[in-house]
Amino acid sequence: MVAALALLTLAAALLGLASTAASDASRAVRAERASLAVESAARHALVHALAAWTEDRDSLPIGVAAERALRESECGGVEGTPLEGRLRVQRLDNDLWALTVDVRATAGPTLARRRVQLLVQRRPPGPATDSLPVPAAAPAPIAQWSIADLY
Repeated sequence: MVAALALLTLAAALLGLASTAASDASRAVRAERASLAVESAARHALVHALAAWTEDRDSLPIGVAAERALRESECGGVEGTPLEGRLRVQRLDNDLWALTVDVRATAGPTLARRRVQLLVQRRPPGPATDSLPVPAAAPAPIAQWSIADLY
């Protein structure tokens, strides 16, 4: 009888360990999926911010930053992983801006978070020729310090 109780206790302990291992593996998979989703969303949001550059960013005074929440279309979320993020555009000099994106996976406790900063340079428009204005060049990342990972 004692041997049967010992075997029953051993079986219960092994079952508990197997359950713990399975839940740990499931949590690791969710965290890895969230990590990939926020990495992709941060880069997608930076590309979207450059593509949708507006003149109000050109009119920011030097040293001033504008911050706003990212729309769902800007995050490019992955199915099953709700994301939220913020975009911050700060003017550093006449032709230099810092774009910072902060994206979090928001399913329950924060599983993953990614902050990325991109320095961009935008040349001012040149002088007008033949009474036609020359448009300003699109913002372009600075090659030496293009992306900084902020954790």
